[in-house]
Amino acid sequence: MHFEDAWFQKLKELYVIDSYELREVIIDKGALLSLKKLKLDKLERLKKIPTGIQHLEKLEDLRISNMSYEFEQNICTEDWNSMQHVPLVEISD
Repeated sequence: MHFEDAWFQKLKELYVIDSYELREVIIDKGALLSLKKLKLDKLERLKKIPTGIQHLEKLEDLRISNMSYEFEQNICTEDWNSMQHVPLVEISD
């Protein structure tokens, strides 16, 4: 899934749920400019948080649940720095 520059500029909430085939999410700078809440749930093949999540400057609420072991390991190490701007991050099984 690739969100290109200028896509969905007024979207405030995005829920990506229960997709076995989704392997990657890419967010270009300039996409999803108004996004305040992002929920990722049951994305078994997704191995890391969305590339470009640091571009979501208005993101206030990031909820992640029911992800793969590899995803959880990556989020605790290499991915953590790109989410530090988000005030509320909730990770659960």
